[in-house]
Amino acid sequence: EAETKRKFDAIVDFAEVERFLDTPVKRYSSGMYVRLAFAVAAHLNPEILIVDEVLAVGDAQFQQKCLGKMEDVSRQEGRTVLFVSHNMAAVRALCRSALLMRGGRIVAFSNPGDICSQYLEGLQNAPERLDTAMTDRMGTGALRLVEAKILSGGIETSTLVAGRDVAFEYGYRCREEVGEVMFTMTVFNSYGVGVASVSNWHTGTPLALRSATGSIRCEIPSFPCNVGRYRVAVSVTDRNGQTLDHLSNILAFNVDSVDFFTTGIHPDPSYSLVVVPHVWSVQPRVLAAST
Repeated sequence: EAETKRKFDAIVDFAEVERFLDTPVKRYSSGMYVRLAFAVAAHLNPEILIVDEVLAVGDAQFQQKCLGKMEDVSRQEGRTVLFVSHNMAAVRALCRSALLMRGGRIVAFSNPGDICSQYLEGLQNAPERLDTAMTDRMGTGALRLVEAKILSGGIETSTLVAGRDVAFEYGYRCREEVGEVMFTMTVFNSYGVGVASVSNWHTGTPLALRSATGSIRCEIPSFPCNVGRYRVAVSVTDRNGQTLDHLSNILAFNVDSVDFFTTGIHPDPSYSLVVVPHVWSVQPRVLAAST
């Protein structure tokens, strides 16, 4: 307690919750709660700092602060950090060794590069069923996604063409009244890199669930992902920011060709994660004389 009081200002400053000091913690959003919890744990000089998916919340600036603090704790202060995450880039950057777990059991223990590769290989195929036993599922369960499919030209498919219209459709079932939700869908490539993230919050489109069952649909005109293999992660939160359902691997698909251009040529996927429509031209212009 004395140590907490001594470091109170540093904790509040790191968590960026000064404006909410008079707000009961039980009314914090899940993101604010995790911010505060990490700040407290990291500033109290623990021998072992256990961090579970802290990078799943907050903006990029706060995530970078967390990575920097964990690196200070591990490498400068010589203490142990047990980092649990699905963020492969962070695992590679922060960890010296890593282990892979499935269903609560250790599958492999090796260097971070090998472990990340094994993990990503296991995500190349989507689950056959969306059941409650899925190990990568999080959330309160007030809402559960029970169906997921990809439609192109009105036909269900797992093979897409960049440049054509695509729709992602998710069936849901509510156990209780949910009201308005925020739905976020993130597309990752085969290396675990987030290529695109879309959300009804980005477009200012309200999604009010007025029935116990139904479907949520996201339509993407001229799908931009380049040729390759992809997986989809989704997160559904309520208006208070509480996670109702989260799945890191709900769909998988291939993009096998590009229909943006009529030349039959597409950008090299090694240099371009997305395909960008563009127009070239030459304009006459008088340039200033060189000196």
